[in-house]
Amino acid sequence: MEALILAVLSFLAPAENWGIARSENFVVNGPSREYAAEVLEQAEIYRRELALAWLGEELPLGEGPAIIQVRLSDEKDEAITWPINSRSREHHLVWITSKSELALGSTLAHEITHVVLATRFGDAFPHWANEGIASICDDERTKKIRSRLIREYAKTGRWPKLRDVLIAENISPTNQHAYTVSVSLTRYLLSRGTHADFVAFAQRGIQSSWDRAAQECYGFSSVEQLAAAWQSWAAQNPDAELEPVLLPAAR
Repeated sequence: MEALILAVLSFLAPAENWGIARSENFVVNGPSREYAAEVLEQAEIYRRELALAWLGEELPLGEGPAIIQVRLSDEKDEAITWPINSRSREHHLVWITSKSELALGSTLAHEITHVVLATRFGDAFPHWANEGIASICDDERTKKIRSRLIREYAKTGRWPKLRDVLIAENISPTNQHAYTVSVSLTRYLLSRGTHADFVAFAQRGIQSSWDRAAQECYGFSSVEQLAAAWQSWAAQNPDAELEPVLLPAAR
């Protein structure tokens, strides 16, 4: 792992004015050592709190380590997480290009969510649920876009087809409709049960069928019945997306 970290960092690091902070869970490469240390501290907080919320326990120390590369930008807010040389997603690379406050806050929280879920479930977790959980952490500007889309769906009656989102193997970062459905459905299901219920639904859906998962976990006879209930709830609660997330704020 040490050799892999050094090889990746030698490729990623800017030529000058950069620094590294590390722990057993993360190696952070940032524009300065001080800033990298801030990102590292916040990443550790998010890792612990997100694992407790969604897994019911902290991840073991050193399990699912990630290299986090941060570049600061006043114009962009982009990030991606992917596995490093591992189909089982045992190691991760997180690339963030964003404003300082987002790289310490919502954008970092979104990507650490992916690290936590991938560490526990690998690829055996549906993409919509992965993004639905992570997107709860997004910044207010992004949430307002999704609230407007919910209002548009409710007004026109042209809702994206839920079954298509559930079975999608991937969601494009530019597909705001799929992201909106994913996070709105996540919020709706959390209003009907616990975080553990949601995770069980996601796992059963990908392991068996979504109709069976909807019936066993939430009492709906089919995905279509679930879709109708979710749409009714979302139309009445278009600003549910804007509700605060109980996660530690960046220092």
